[in-house]
Amino acid sequence: MDHADAVPAPGGRRIDSYAAVLWDMDGTLVDTEPYWIAAEYDLVAAYGGTWTDEDAHTLVGSDLVAFNRAFAGSALAQRVLRLCPALEENGLLGSGGDETGELYSTMGYFASVATDAGLDFVGRYAARFGPTAPVPGGHGEGCYEGMWLLAALASRAGSLATPALDAVCDGTVVEGGRGRAVMRGRHLQAPVYLARADALDLDVVAGF
Repeated sequence: MDHADAVPAPGGRRIDSYAAVLWDMDGTLVDTEPYWIAAEYDLVAAYGGTWTDEDAHTLVGSDLVAFNRAFAGSALAQRVLRLCPALEENGLLGSGGDETGELYSTMGYFASVATDAGLDFVGRYAARFGPTAPVPGGHGEGCYEGMWLLAALASRAGSLATPALDAVCDGTVVEGGRGRAVMRGRHLQAPVYLARADALDLDVVAGF
């Protein structure tokens, strides 16, 4: 059964019958970036360092790729362990891969997650979009999972109104590429994985 048939929207409409969905990717509705950058300033200062807005922006989007490319060519690459929570498979490919064994990432999903849910997700993705589609990394899976979480909340609430969604959020369950996720205390409790870069792949080494 297609997922659009499995989870009805309020009023009996199919999820895929909507013309568009506005999904806040940080900045559309609420701009949290200044708070992230302020926290980075505090963290770096606590260790005696200095930080600038330019430093913060090197860790976002295409600048993350440029930073990892430059770092890989430096003398520090073989001596410094790096943990990059925003790095997924497509970012690693853009960086040209990494063979230092010192680059790690932590996210809710990696394509190499060898669980039943992960393998099923990759299998359905490949069957629908073909072998030349982009790697289904953590950002893409997170958006997919977020849409189904919204659908599950709306189905339980019978409404898309925020108060109604909030009233039913605890105990709402969604199944995604990383497995079963449950809403508790307005937070999504779900598996988190640690992966190490190995050339052009991110190999999961631990799950939490």
